[in-house]
Order: sequence, then structure tokens, then C-alpha cells
Amino acid sequence: MPDATFHLTLFGAIALHAPSGKDITPRLRKSRALLAYLAMNGGRRIERCALEQLLWPDRAPRQARDSLKQALSDIRRAFGATAPGPLRTKGGAVHLALAHLAVDALRDPPAGAPQFLEGFDAGAQAFAAWIEQQRRALGDACPGKGTLRQIDTAWRNTPRQFTIEVAAPSTDSSAAGGRDHAAISGLIVMVQDGLRRGLDQTGFFAPLTPNTAACRTAPPDLRLTAHAFAAGPDIMLSLAATRLDQGTPVWSWLETMSLPIRDASGIYMLIAQAIEQLCDAVWQANRKSPFAPCKAPALAALNAIRLISRLTPENIAAAEVALNDAMDGTAVPSLYAWRAYLTAYQLEKRCGAQLDDLRDTALHYSAHAIELDSHNPLTRALVAHVYGFVLKDRDRAQELLSPVRGLVGQNAMLADTVSLAHFYAGRYDEAGAHAQLAGKLGRWNPMQYAFTTVQSASQLMLGQYDAAIRSGKRALAQHPPGIGFQYEPTLRTLAAAYSLSGRKVEGRAALDVLERQTGTDTHEMMKDLPDTLFPNPDVFRKVRDGIQGLRL
Repeated sequence: MPDATFHLTLFGAIALHAPSGKDITPRLRKSRALLAYLAMNGGRRIERCALEQLLWPDRAPRQARDSLKQALSDIRRAFGATAPGPLRTKGGAVHLALAHLAVDALRDPPAGAPQFLEGFDAGAQAFAAWIEQQRRALGDACPGKGTLRQIDTAWRNTPRQFTIEVAAPSTDSSAAGGRDHAAISGLIVMVQDGLRRGLDQTGFFAPLTPNTAACRTAPPDLRLTAHAFAAGPDIMLSLAATRLDQGTPVWSWLETMSLPIRDASGIYMLIAQAIEQLCDAVWQANRKSPFAPCKAPALAALNAIRLISRLTPENIAAAEVALNDAMDGTAVPSLYAWRAYLTAYQLEKRCGAQLDDLRDTALHYSAHAIELDSHNPLTRALVAHVYGFVLKDRDRAQELLSPVRGLVGQNAMLADTVSLAHFYAGRYDEAGAHAQLAGKLGRWNPMQYAFTTVQSASQLMLGQYDAAIRSGKRALAQHPPGIGFQYEPTLRTLAAAYSLSGRKVEGRAALDVLERQTGTDTHEMMKDLPDTLFPNPDVFRKVRDGIQGLRL
């Protein structure tokens, strides 16, 4: 029986051969890049928005959409009359069915094989970064380091979160000079339990209780300890995380607290901030040398959130790739919720995909996240944001938030979603207060600038223009350094606040930055924004009036 399999070569120059042996490599460079990317994703469905931003980030949405269609047609022509062909585009997303497509880079690399996509340049920065990522991964799979198949088996059979033992609390016997030790121990137990719950909700960590069967069977990656000791009239609370395989410290924190504690909100805020810091510390410590390949999904998810916060179309597209990698083969609810949440940023960028396709994607991942775990406050917060902003279903958003509103002081993303719910409903005092709470809870959250922007916009709507300007400028200072890109809602809010306060020169300067960044005329663009970026029509009119005032 003749070979009915297509053969795709990615080591060296890209080449596609028909079952007959005929060279049928697509003629367009971007088509070849797209073919390679889809092949290395192992049959996983990729949204068109991500593909457009991966390969055509510098083109207008309609042009990028047309370019992707042309590349898909080029690939489809290459496969010929095969029915159904390996290229599948049903439902908007795109993938390659690998049943009849053999890809050399998905098998053991042959001895002396050339470099993956050697000398290939698609003319897109994000795609170049992806090539380097693939080369590193394939380099780890060379002879003597284990085959790709062995690595994949270990990956799929090993927990992909960081396991963390939350150790029993301890106190100094002389803590606070003989104060009530029961109160001190209760404080530490509260912190310990809060850390365990919060870490579990992130999706990046799997907390373990010491001396359990799970700890004895497979030693955890990290140990988290809490300790209290006297600091004059106060109590000093010490938290520390250590790598158990090396015994090296990963993160530590000291916090001074006064007894008696009459308001637990301060403890919850401390726990939220500690988790934010720990996530960042684990990412920084392991992004270049992770514990093991099987932990890559947790690192990919941590990386994705940082990529989202960096705002550029390339980073948004890369965040989608990272989240898809993190979700591959795992069912952590918060990861699906983060993937749904990403669509809000894709909508902000209007990434070239049709809005209906983007909303279908948001609905798919939101429903899957809630189906997996409807009790996780972080999952509910992220999905409620998607329903409120992307899907414009305010009733469903309120329904999702209702059971967890009592936890709003414990989670920055929940506080942010509640602030937006108030903002959409025109309750600007409540919106500003919850945005301020989100900023305090998320002091180390990479998206803190978004929380502060909601505070600025709320002040704008209340006519507090000077306060809105101060908050807007603080939001700009909270942007990740070195990205050369600024959050567009911050710039729009600032421009309107400057205008309405009579500071036209500064308002035009903010507007100039916005228009250089987007490459569009904001006055013209505002004509079709209400249905997408301004869920509250009153906010749209206020911002539009402020920006129009800069023309006079």
C-alpha cells in the first residue's frame, strides 16, 4: 500500500512533500511560517487573532485578516484535493490534523540534523521569539538527554503545578514579652490557612499539608514557613519559601503587626500581597532554570500573565501561546479563566479577528472554567470580567460575583472585577473605592496600572478632574518598565481629564502619545467604540466630549 502521509521537514529549510514525494512547499514565506507554527502545536486549535498578531503585527486589522486568509489558502492549495485535508479551519480557529502528516521535529531528531528552521526569517518579532523557544526545547531533546517522546510522557504523568508544603506555624516562646500566645498562634494559623487557600486558587501551586502521604510519596518542590517573634511592643511575622531539592531560599518577607488585631482585613491584605510576591519570586527564580520540564506549564502560566500586562500586540499573542501551552493536558480551572480573560485585552487591541469569533472564544473558555470549578473566587472574578466586558452580559456577571463578594478584600482580581461592575452600572463612588482596594491588594500585581486606571476613570465621572489626573499619572508610573507602550484607557482618561480641567496642552500631549501608539485618529475612532470598549454609554460621552474639546 503506498504511503498516504504528507511529510513536513522543519530541520533546516521548510519543505512539504506529498505522499508521492513531490515537493509541494507553499510559495509564500508567511504561509511556510504558519505551517510550521501549526505543526509544532501538535493539532491544538489556535485562534485567528493570535495568528494574525504572531505574523502580521504591524498591519491594520482588516489587512492582517486578509493576509491570514491568503496564507491559509496557500497551505490548502499545497495539500491539494485531499479530503479532508490536514488543514482544518472550521469554527474560526485553525489547526492541523496530524493523522496523515509526519513532522520531523515531532520525532527524535536525526544525528547531525540542521538547526530547526535554520536561516528562516518571517519578518515578525514574535515569530522569531517562538523559533528560539522551539530551538531550546528541541536542544533539550537531543541524543543523551532523552527523546521528545520520553520528555512528553514525563510531562503528562507528572504534576504540572509547583507543589508547596505549607509548614506548621511556629512562635517564639518569648513573643511580645509574654503576650497572649493563643492570640499569636491564632494569627499565624489564620495566615497559614489563608496562604494555603490563596495559593491553591492561583492554579500555579498545589499546597500540601506536612507529613501527609502526598509529601512522603513525592517531596514537594517548595516549603513555606511562617514564624512570629517579638519586635518591641509589636509582633514581627516572618514568611519564607525554600526549594527542598537544593535547600536554597526562594522568597522571604517580614511584616510588623500590632496586637490585638481587631480587623481581619489587614491580615487578608497581607496574605494577598504575599501570594503576589511569591508568584513573582518563583517566576524569577525558575524562568531560566526551572525545577523540571514538567513544571513548565506553571511557569508558562505565570509568564502569560506578565505578557498580558506588557500590552503590546506581540506580547498579547505570546500570552495566548503561553496559556495554550499551560492548558495542554491539564485541567486547572484558573488557567482556562485566564485564557478567557485574555480575550478582554484582545478586544482592546481589536486584534483583527471578527468580534463574534472573539466572543465565541471568550464564552468557550469561560464556560469551561466554571464547569471545572465554580467555587474558586479567582476563576469567578476573571470569568465575571469577561461576561461584563467582552460578552456584555451584566446579569450573568453579577450572578457570578454574588457568591464571592464577601471575599472581595482577599483577592485583587476580584476587587477589580467588582469595581468594574460598579463602574458599568454608573456607581462611581463604589467603583473608585473597590479600585483603590484592588490596588492595595495587588501592590505587586503586574496589572496594577489597570486597577488605578479604573480609579482615575471613576474620578473623571465624578467631576474630580485633578484627582483623575493624579491617578492617571500614577497608573502610567505603574506600567511595566521598558515596554514603550501605555495602556490606552489610561491615556484616553488622562486626555479627557486634562481637557475638562482646562489643561489643554497636557491633554493634547496625552492624546498625541495615544495616537502615535495606535496609529489612528482618536476622534474618528471614537465613533465606533461604544459597543466594544465603552460598556457604559455615559463614560463614552464624557471621554468623547473631553477629547473633542482638545480640537478647539
